Amino acid sequence: MEGADYLSSLQKFALLISALMHDIRHPGLNNVFQVNAQTGLAIFYNDQAVLENHHCATTFRILSNPQHNILSSLGKDEYRSVRKLIISAILSTDMTCHFDMIKRFNTRLEARWATPNQKSTARRPSHKSSGHGRKIFLNAADRELVMSVFLHGADISNPCKAWPVTREWSDRITTEFLNQGDEERSRSMPVSPTYDRRYADQAQFSLDFIDFIVAPMFVSIAQFLPKMTIACNQLRSNRRRWESLLVKKIDNSNMAYQKKLEEHKKWTRRMESFHQIMMPKQTGKTQYEKRKSTELDVGRLV
Repeated sequence: MEGADYLSSLQKFALLISALMHDIRHPGLNNVFQVNAQTGLAIFYNDQAVLENHHCATTFRILSNPQHNILSSLGKDEYRSVRKLIISAILSTDMTCHFDMIKRFNTRLEARWATPNQKSTARRPSHKSSGHGRKIFLNAADRELVMSVFLHGADISNPCKAWPVTREWSDRITTEFLNQGDEERSRSMPVSPTYDRRYADQAQFSLDFIDFIVAPMFVSIAQFLPKMTIACNQLRSNRRRWESLLVKKIDNSNMAYQKKLEEHKKWTRRMESFHQIMMPKQTGKTQYEKRKSTELDVGRLV
């Protein structure tokens, strides 16, 4: 697990707790619902990262019980550090943080490809050689960001898992979404098309999630941790399966022939765009090297 090489033992401990607790007591109704319905949680947390704050508070409420407090052996400074890291990591799983997080992650990696001119100290940040022969040095802020990226990446990683697992959990989340849509409709609240069982399409949602959310993130992670290429390869395979299901549905539908042609062209373009997103790993080039050779802004490569 080369990602662990960048983190201290305390940071790894905090990250494991964050992973275990990041969705504790999730009500199955997302932040948009909480805010629109003005639930007790939304009111308590002032509409801000409602569920993520709820998960953090629940975590430390559980840990406040002496029988459950696995942090009891830590000193005061260590406890404050672990608490800060857990809160930061769990709050980062709020999807509203996604694009800013990826932007910051890519920016920091760009800045860290070259070894910084720092004096060596006993507490010098750990560093490892990347799969492209460069050494990356991470300071404390970088490592906290990396922890958030690791947890958020794991949280949205279902499309990168073996197809049977991917399909089962996609079915589960689709059921959760549709149940929320039913609840929203029963309360005369706005219903997102993704949550509306009259219009929702699981395959199309999965493709959108892969193309716009998961693929750009995992390409960046794989450039940082080359062994994660295996996740990108599985992502490609799963995307082909989802597209096959969608195309089959289009072909078997009663839509007009011209409309079917337009849909096929649309998804052909989407596949081409997906391949462009995945290209940095396919060519074996880092974003840094890609930008250097093409003189393009890094923001266009992810």
